[in-house]
Amino acid sequence: MKYLFLTLVLMGTPSMSNSQTNIIAIYGDSTHSDCNIPYEMVMRAYVFHYSSSGATGSSFQAPWQSCFVEIEFVCDERVFPITSGTSQTGVSIEYGACLTGWIHILTVLYVDYSGLGFPACCELPVLPHPNSSSGALEILDCAGSVNSATGVSGIAKADASCPCEIPSGIAESGATWGKIKELYRKSDS
Repeated sequence: MKYLFLTLVLMGTPSMSNSQTNIIAIYGDSTHSDCNIPYEMVMRAYVFHYSSSGATGSSFQAPWQSCFVEIEFVCDERVFPITSGTSQTGVSIEYGACLTGWIHILTVLYVDYSGLGFPACCELPVLPHPNSSSGALEILDCAGSVNSATGVSGIAKADASCPCEIPSGIAESGATWGKIKELYRKSDS
């Protein structure tokens, strides 16, 4: 199965039709609500895939950046057992099922052994896998087709000069019509 996904990713030509509905983004928290990655001795960058139409896997790279200075990559904490490669050199992940919405797919760990930190505004981009046949971020949809995705960077130590942006216009799974009406009922009181 693992090699089937890799073969499809390497051979397939992504369709641009789902590029609006597939996002791979880096966040500073496990709830995908803050794209600012705060400085800590052990830093975690949470990688999420958002898919409105469903996906069974993804392929990308999220490498260490020179602005980290003394911060070192330690490892990737894998969420799914069928994960090959690393965030630093290119990773392919199979989800094991057709999943929709926000999917936590990987956590990248960095450590500051020196304790010196780094300057503000260090961008951690999501890049295409080095073996991407299209040069784009690639996902495998639920029909087995390879599609492109949009990458959204996380910002380590974001501040007013480099605010990070959370993708907008994406429905939350908890945002039901009943919950939205309830919000307006509360405001009328």
